Amino acid sequence: MMDVELYQWTLVIGIAFVIVEMLTGTFLFLGCAVGALPLVFIHYATDEIVWERDIAVFAIVSAIAFVGLRKYFLKPGDLTEAQEDVNKY
Repeated sequence: MMDVELYQWTLVIGIAFVIVEMLTGTFLFLGCAVGALPLVFIHYATDEIVWERDIAVFAIVSAIAFVGLRKYFLKPGDLTEAQEDVNKY
């Protein structure tokens, strides 16, 4: 039977995030996929789960990736400003 290592499971989860991102197009799951990449390298190097470290690395890298990807892929048409005030009579 196949013995799957911890870093391989993490890589599969990262690829699953990319597939879900392709189906939704929200940039949220793409940031999560980028956040899973450092965990692949950490799990490959240490071959252990330290929940505090793993969650902190995933959250910080995912948040930075989400903000960076959102700014990089932002279209000029995504920003709309109201020209008239709704409350103006």
